[in-house]
Amino acid sequence: MISGLHVKNSLGFTLLELLVSITIISLVAIIAFPFMQSSVGKTELQSAIWELQDNLRRAQSQSINGKGNTNWSIHFDTTSYTLFEGNTYSGVDPDNIDYDLSSSITITDVSLNGGGNDIRFVKSKGRTDDYGSVTLTDSSTNDTASLSVTRQGKIGN
Repeated sequence: MISGLHVKNSLGFTLLELLVSITIISLVAIIAFPFMQSSVGKTELQSAIWELQDNLRRAQSQSINGKGNTNWSIHFDTTSYTLFEGNTYSGVDPDNIDYDLSSSITITDVSLNGGGNDIRFVKSKGRTDDYGSVTLTDSSTNDTASLSVTRQGKIGN
């Protein structure tokens, strides 16, 4: 029989094991954070593009269906855009529907045929003479995304 030998049963972690584990988790988090932040920014930018695309289609649909017996249009500002009835934008019209972009997303370029900041869809037809593109930028990631509208009224990236 061996004397003086005793086996220690341990149910916990040593301080050294805990410190090593915390250090490894911290390093992984530090490395992963920029990638996660970039991914969130891209998702936010893509969501803004999809929402704009949906609202352009809404204006087009209302024009085709003859809602209000007039054209429907979208007006672009730097941090928002507005769905409005008719050909001429008035910022004080109570029937306007305003869409604010998130704080990091801005409209950085509106390149439309004939210039201007409005896309007007022709009543009953859904086409537009204000075809072109709109570019959104996420200031937190410097990513950009564009949406185009053709003369025939096709809306897409």
